[in-house]
Amino acid sequence: MEKKNRRIITFLIGIYLWTLYIFQNEMADYGMYTVISYRTHEVASVIPFLCIGVTIIWFAYLLLRIMKKQVDKSDKVFIIILLGLVLLQGNYIRQMSSQWTTTAFVKIERIDETQGIIVVSKDHTGQEITLESPMLVNNLLETDGQKYWITYSWREGNPCEGKLQMIQKSGEPSTIY
Repeated sequence: MEKKNRRIITFLIGIYLWTLYIFQNEMADYGMYTVISYRTHEVASVIPFLCIGVTIIWFAYLLLRIMKKQVDKSDKVFIIILLGLVLLQGNYIRQMSSQWTTTAFVKIERIDETQGIIVVSKDHTGQEITLESPMLVNNLLETDGQKYWITYSWREGNPCEGKLQMIQKSGEPSTIY
C-alpha cells in the first residue's frame, strides 16, 4: 500500500508541475506576467526537464529491478506506464525545441475573425505569414496600410505559419539594433 501511495503522490506532483508549466507558458506567450511573474516563468522552464529526468530515472530503476527479478506484477504494469510517460514528455520537449521566434516589421493584409487568424506581409520581402491571433487583438488591428512590429513563434521548417506573441503599432523604423 505504501508503494501505491508514493506513486500516486508522485504522479499528482507531476501533473501539478506540468499544469503550472503549461499555464505559465501560455501566459508568457502573450507577455502577461501579472498572474505569474517573469521570474517564475524563467524558473518554470526547467519543469519539463525535471519531470522527464525523474521519469527516466524511475523507469531505469524499475527496469533494473525487473532484470534482477526483484519485482511483482504491479511493477511490470507500472514500467509500461512510465515508458509511455517518457515518450510523451520526450515528444513534447522535441516539439518545443523545434519552435522559433521571429520579430518583423509587417503590414496586416487581412483578418479572418472566424478562424482567429491574421495574414501579414513582411515589409522588406512581401512574404505572407498566417498567424493565430486572439480575437481581442484582431478587433484592434487595421488593414489600411498601418505597419506593426510583431513577434511570432513558428515551427521549424514552416516560418510562414505561426502564433502571434506581441504586436505594436509603429511608424517607419529609423535604426534597428
